[in-house]
Amino acid sequence: KNTKSKNKDIGSTRHIEVSLENTGLTYITADNLAILPENDIDLVNKLLKQLNYNPEDMVEIKGKNSDYKHPFPTPCTIKDIFTKYIDIQGSPRQSLLMHLIPYITDDNQKNWLIDLLSKDRKEEYKAFMKDTFASFSDLICNQLSSISIPLSDLLHILPYMQPRYYTISSSSSEYPNTVHLTIGSVESFKGLTTNYLKSLVANKDSCRIFIRNSSFRLPTKLTTPITMIGPGTGIAPMRALLQERYYQSLHGPTFEESDQPKLRTRSTSTDLSYTKTKPRSTSKDIIDKHEIGENTLYFGCRNDD
Repeated sequence: KNTKSKNKDIGSTRHIEVSLENTGLTYITADNLAILPENDIDLVNKLLKQLNYNPEDMVEIKGKNSDYKHPFPTPCTIKDIFTKYIDIQGSPRQSLLMHLIPYITDDNQKNWLIDLLSKDRKEEYKAFMKDTFASFSDLICNQLSSISIPLSDLLHILPYMQPRYYTISSSSSEYPNTVHLTIGSVESFKGLTTNYLKSLVANKDSCRIFIRNSSFRLPTKLTTPITMIGPGTGIAPMRALLQERYYQSLHGPTFEESDQPKLRTRSTSTDLSYTKTKPRSTSKDIIDKHEIGENTLYFGCRNDD
């Protein structure tokens, strides 16, 4: 499920639901969901054509040592490498662009880049990047279109994509098989992961994810008051905590303190200090309401309304 707010003047806030069915993944309220984004396929094809790489060619990396950590599954097609593993949409560092200079064949383009990266033009470089939001792929397909670089060299230069972490905005008691995300975006800047999530089609597309544990937890005592402050940092964790508190008001405690540490892995979300006490209940299971401490929320808004 992927829905967005209607007010275009203040950017977009999207509500996204990700199903955990048949994944083996579990989470606890206020954990983090890691999204492994993918580059836009049209952009990848355009860049590979510009670089004169065959998208279907296979790449195999062999480490000298047995404990060598491969940056991506091997063998792998060039298309998959540039779609799933290489960061071609981020703003390139000056040090990265410096490595490209020897591979630029057009003198005018080479001199333009050398001049842009000169020490006495740091402010001009910052202004250029700020005004254009130029990514590696933008530069290669425009200002540096004469570049001719072997794939093996480029793989040493380009950074690899990193997972993007979002605080889960749903209660694991209320929605044990679904993760909710509340994501804000600005129309003038298209972030890699946010743009990727916006492109997914509900009930059709899938995405690569894992759960990261968080130490951000509700008090185990239901009557303990909580104050939540979100000064422009997003309302996602507060939404999750309020959902959990409401669930607790109907069904009682959802966590209990545990003296026995639980093992945690990257793909599960069993917390070291909390143990789930009851699964999600139906309305028929509600006997009486439980006393809950006062919940106070302060959060920033995009406008006065």
